[in-house]
Amino acid sequence: MKKLLPFILLLLVVPFVVAGSAYHVSTTASSSGTGTKANPWKLEASLANPAVKPGDTVYMHGGVYNNPTSGQDNGDPRTGFRAWTARASGTASLPVVYRSYPGELASLNGLDT
Repeated sequence: MKKLLPFILLLLVVPFVVAGSAYHVSTTASSSGTGTKANPWKLEASLANPAVKPGDTVYMHGGVYNNPTSGQDNGDPRTGFRAWTARASGTASLPVVYRSYPGELASLNGLDT
């Protein structure tokens, strides 16, 4: 039993350390979104939101996320590209992950539209 105790404690602690929060963004979200699936943020709101921490996942619901109205210009006037800049980038072991919501396809359009 003494050999199993550390293993049992590890199983109880690890899920709380590794699991981050899940947030949602949508191309049709309102500016008053809360980041939930029922009331998602706009993409720009999630990038600047202090609630997003290392280890969190931001689910991007299907659609095309167009060039933000503000952002860091890449310095090449031929491309018109502006970068999305996230406030929280996470760490090597606990990244902030932006991904398409399962079964949906989200794409980023960084060019002026």
